[in-house]
Amino acid sequence: ASAEPDGSSFAQVQALTRVAGKATSAMASDSDVFTGILLLCQVAFLAYFKMSGFSYATEDKIDFSPTFYVMFIDVSIMIFFGFGFLMTFLRRYGYSAVGLCVMTSCVVIQFSLVMQGILKEQLDEGGHLNLFTLVNGLFCAGAVMISMGASLGKLSASQLIVMALCETVCYWVAFVVYMGKIGAHDAAGGITLHAFGAYFGLAVAYVFSNRATLSHKDNASIYSSDLFSLAGSLFLWILWPSFCGAVAEPGAPMFYAVTNTFIGLLGSTMGFAVVSRLLHGGKFNIVEMQNATLAAGVAMGVPADLDIGPSGAMGLGLLAGIISTIGYARLDLSEMLGLGDSCGVNNLHGMPGLLSGFVGLLVLDTYKQGMGMICTLSIAVVGGLSTAAVMKLFPGVKDSEAFNDSAMWEVPDDYAKLQ
Repeated sequence: ASAEPDGSSFAQVQALTRVAGKATSAMASDSDVFTGILLLCQVAFLAYFKMSGFSYATEDKIDFSPTFYVMFIDVSIMIFFGFGFLMTFLRRYGYSAVGLCVMTSCVVIQFSLVMQGILKEQLDEGGHLNLFTLVNGLFCAGAVMISMGASLGKLSASQLIVMALCETVCYWVAFVVYMGKIGAHDAAGGITLHAFGAYFGLAVAYVFSNRATLSHKDNASIYSSDLFSLAGSLFLWILWPSFCGAVAEPGAPMFYAVTNTFIGLLGSTMGFAVVSRLLHGGKFNIVEMQNATLAAGVAMGVPADLDIGPSGAMGLGLLAGIISTIGYARLDLSEMLGLGDSCGVNNLHGMPGLLSGFVGLLVLDTYKQGMGMICTLSIAVVGGLSTAAVMKLFPGVKDSEAFNDSAMWEVPDDYAKLQ
């Protein structure tokens, strides 16, 4: 006969049941809120497209050249596959990394078309649909994915979608101020996309970081998850020249953007290769391989379409790779500020983005570039902190559920066996 449980064991079971019930209730609430927000967004976007007269671009604004179409597809792969799989390094968060990347990016692109229509008087393009406005939407989604990376594993789906919507507004306001009002130069988003997304996301992550998430046992990778992440990294590396070239003027500027970026990526890969083993007892670090090798794509953002020469491109890439590698190895924001930067976006997008801005200060109009940087970073930080305050009003993830797919996904039986 089996023994009856003693009082203390029974009390423990009851306590665990209550915790599980509260967690299930919280995520059910998150599910309802998430679904409601998405439905409202779809209704609002459809109403805007219909009532505003939003339509396909006129024939003179349709650029469907083979070159531009290929770049559009390349940028799409970067956003939906590259960023998604780069974030699969967390051992129990692969479904969420890719799935939430796809869903959130779709909403951001839709909303970006609306924002471009609203701000069409301040933009060269907007109020219609062509590949260029879609690429602009993909760029905005890239900024949001960078911000998602800073808080990866710590946000519920509803909080993430609220962040994405608020950040989309801030992104386009900052873009109009930087490019339109100030007239600063940013060929491929070194400041307006990468630095903006990084510091907006870090401001949000600062609010959502706590002792439990900083030391969470599932805030970690395993061999297979790092391989999936490396696949995302390689896709980003290969396609990044298209990312920089897609928004450059046809002809020489587009040629410079593509070749500068590729030569720069060679340099940042060498920067990682030279420095990484020196910092880790003679062995390479896979996190630095996944990220620092991409740093040149970020650093090339501002000057990508300029004739900086092969030596300038290689030197900038090499420096970006070294800075990023050292950042991952030695700069711990959790110890310095109590800020949990899940993906290390400060090291891949923040500091290399600022490096891109500093290059702009040297080779372009110093006043305009400086003012553009100050305004963009100010909007990013203030916008991120304000957005985080709004996000706190929505159902969140319990500390025990952080960095776990099981909080919002059906998972297979072997999920529980992951170590």
